[in-house]
Amino acid sequence: MYGRAHSEITIHDAFGQVAREFPYRNAVVTTERAVTYAELAAEARRIAQHLIGHGVRPGSIVPVLARRSPDLAATLLGILMAGGAYGILDRRWPLPRLTRLVHDMRPPVVLADAAGSARLDQARIGHTTFEALRQTAPPAMPVDLPRVPPDTCATLFWTSGSTGTPKAVLSPHRATTRLFTPSAFMDFGEHPVMIHAAAVAWDAFTLELWGMLLSGGTAVVHEDDLLLPSAIRTYVRDLGATHLFLTPSLFDVIAGGDIDCLDGLGAVLVGGEKPPPATCRKLLDTYPDIELYNCYGPVESCVVATVHRITRDDTEKASGIPAGLPVPGTRLHVIRDGAPVRPGEPGEVAIAGTGLALGYLDAPDQTASVFRHIMVDGARTRVYLTGDHGRLDELGVLHFIGRRDSQIKIAGHRIEPAEIESAVRALGNMRSVILSVPDRNETPRIILFAERPEEGITELELQGRLRETLPTYMVPSKVHFVSSMPLLENTKINTSELLARFGYSPERRPDSRTTSVTSRAPESNQDVSAKNHTEEKFSVALESIQSKRRIERVQEAANALLDRYATQRDPEERLRLTFELVRRNLTPKIVIVFGSLTLGTDDSDELAGVGAVPPVPSVGLRGQVVFHCEIHGSHGRSGSLTAFYTEPGSMGLTNAEWLAAMRLLAGITGLGVGGHATCPE
Repeated sequence: MYGRAHSEITIHDAFGQVAREFPYRNAVVTTERAVTYAELAAEARRIAQHLIGHGVRPGSIVPVLARRSPDLAATLLGILMAGGAYGILDRRWPLPRLTRLVHDMRPPVVLADAAGSARLDQARIGHTTFEALRQTAPPAMPVDLPRVPPDTCATLFWTSGSTGTPKAVLSPHRATTRLFTPSAFMDFGEHPVMIHAAAVAWDAFTLELWGMLLSGGTAVVHEDDLLLPSAIRTYVRDLGATHLFLTPSLFDVIAGGDIDCLDGLGAVLVGGEKPPPATCRKLLDTYPDIELYNCYGPVESCVVATVHRITRDDTEKASGIPAGLPVPGTRLHVIRDGAPVRPGEPGEVAIAGTGLALGYLDAPDQTASVFRHIMVDGARTRVYLTGDHGRLDELGVLHFIGRRDSQIKIAGHRIEPAEIESAVRALGNMRSVILSVPDRNETPRIILFAERPEEGITELELQGRLRETLPTYMVPSKVHFVSSMPLLENTKINTSELLARFGYSPERRPDSRTTSVTSRAPESNQDVSAKNHTEEKFSVALESIQSKRRIERVQEAANALLDRYATQRDPEERLRLTFELVRRNLTPKIVIVFGSLTLGTDDSDELAGVGAVPPVPSVGLRGQVVFHCEIHGSHGRSGSLTAFYTEPGSMGLTNAEWLAAMRLLAGITGLGVGGHATCPE
């Protein structure tokens, strides 16, 4: 048994203590706005009063559909002060998924910012906007805010479900506050300033927001979907950012493409996947004064269960970088056959302590299957069985070995293959199997093998239908149809034969029950959604950044033409120049098609005349799709963007050039670009 003690308190009470100590310190800032602790506390109390009037009570769960912002921070605090719990939903998730999750929470009220409101309108879900909350007069007779204990549910985190539907993890106040009060799980310093860029529905959001607000720090809100090196550099230079959390995938790309943007940070935290030793070594060699931490913990233990400050020696170890020691309020056990094993022996990682979730919403069987009681030193102890395989050394440091089941990690997101397979069955496919296949850089991708449906649907069309029900990061990178599944003698699917049939080379990892494959993959035109592009920015949509010089060269040329574009007022000329930008700076093989683009009521000249543009007649629609994204912009502008190439074989673009290309597309449209992207092999 290994762990550290802590005290218990609710999130909003801990925040209140900090606000009284530092009332005039900035709590949440953007590049254009700053909100002090006193201002945030006052606004949160006002919102709490309104929410009580809307029926929010202790035990209520309030869905929130919003982007990161100071207003979101105030709203979440208001929900907690009213006694409720919040469940943040990502506005980019498919409407059926959003509708189901809102319904599951049985809320007294649904809250949204402007972008979230537009999505809820599409789903025909009644809601109250942040703006409406601001404009509502305070109640004539304010009521006393309720007191709730620290073991009350504070937030819902969503994770993939093995039954085919997502699971809502019920995380109590004390699970969050244990990390930051009375002292943090790491030394943040006297006044930390952390970049707040994690996806709103992910538990890293908790680390970035509450980690600052409960420690007297400042959260620097990144308001765009895409966190680029230029933004990091701005936050460090202009807003004094000292801390940054990255998934290892994004860390790998940023360090490989523009490591200098991290100059000036005090600490970088990585988590969600095993950190790449070479990238860690590069950062430590380039900026030895930057502290680098490896954070491990499933969402059921709220953000972080162990932490380890990475040294250069760690990057040379054959066993990999350690997961670290338990954080406050957390105890670790490695068990086999329901009992702890001796130090050094491998087994399943079991987590105990006040960081544990209360369970899964309306899922008693699933809760009982992983939240168990074991005997530890003669005491009956509640633990969460992680499914992770690891060992504890003599000092109590956890060393991660692998998974004991078929669960997949994509860019920090935990994915149960059964949820994807369930979505495939709902579309008429009788049998399917999901396998994790690493690309040439050992980054895992989701590959779907499915029996061919009776209707004449193509692999690409199946991907499109799955995109309508699954989050982007769960949509398979490639789909392969088979007439029937090859079976073993025990009637289980012969995954090795499937992999060999389509050109993958299977190999069995000794530390895992799942099948791995080498990075050799067949040529295919189906690879249109390799990773969660929107959630993990450009890092997981691109396989690697191989040449910073190529990025700069392409961007310089693009910026020169963008300057011409910005001064051009004629809509038809703007449209012509749009195609010229892509052709001249990338390759003549690409044509960009703006399909079903809808302009809001407050349109700018920037997008005038674009509308639904047909393909260039000389090119047609016979090319293969290599890039597709959904566009969401201000003033109600939205639509989709698709790129085709018309010649067989390689497009001749490197991954670095694809990164520049997508940045260029974002600049051309004036909109944020999120969606699915791949670089053809």
